[in-house]
Amino acid sequence: DVIEDFGTPNIKYTVEKNKPDLIVYDAVSSFIGDKADMNKANKVRGGIRKVMQVIDGTNTAVVLIAHNNKMSSETNAQYRVSGSVDFSAAARSGMTVARNPEDKEEIVMAQFKNNLARFGKSCGFRIEDNDAGRPALGFFETLDMTANELLGGSSGNSETPKKSSPKMDEAKEALEEMLDEGGTGWIKAASAIKTLLDDYGCSKATAQRARSDLGLKVMKRKPE
Repeated sequence: DVIEDFGTPNIKYTVEKNKPDLIVYDAVSSFIGDKADMNKANKVRGGIRKVMQVIDGTNTAVVLIAHNNKMSSETNAQYRVSGSVDFSAAARSGMTVARNPEDKEEIVMAQFKNNLARFGKSCGFRIEDNDAGRPALGFFETLDMTANELLGGSSGNSETPKKSSPKMDEAKEALEEMLDEGGTGWIKAASAIKTLLDDYGCSKATAQRARSDLGLKVMKRKPE
């Protein structure tokens, strides 16, 4: 079965010849044969062990990307990884990515396992238009939300308003004042962001999120 080697002959050749910094299995289920069962721990464990043997003694890191399973009642992020729990058990660090239960427009990346250091802060981001009007990832400030809360939605519900920091409130008020001063309800996004950064001491993440929360559109020029 393919799962028993995870393509290690090809990976071994690549590691020895090219010495890559990173190898990504995206998604790990794509490297499993039709006859293999990714839910069987002994199959998964053997395949992962072979990959680890190939990269042992090198500076190559391996990332396994997997979908969440359908166990919506399970709030432990480590058990939401599709297939055997050995996938997450073998990892030194594990993260989950899902929509914020308090704000469906926001996507959150949260760590559920870390054997090498302290847990990192969760990071929220959105897909929004940049100043050129093209879709782009907008990274925002860190969130106090664990991976378990992210998947279980236990950190809040739809009736609980989303918390806003004093700096975020200040940024929104400044943007609203800029709109009022213009008299037309239009401001140049780049200029507004620069003002928040220079005059109000906001981070770029806070400025962009304030603009997004207020529903301000990015436009190339002032409307007629």
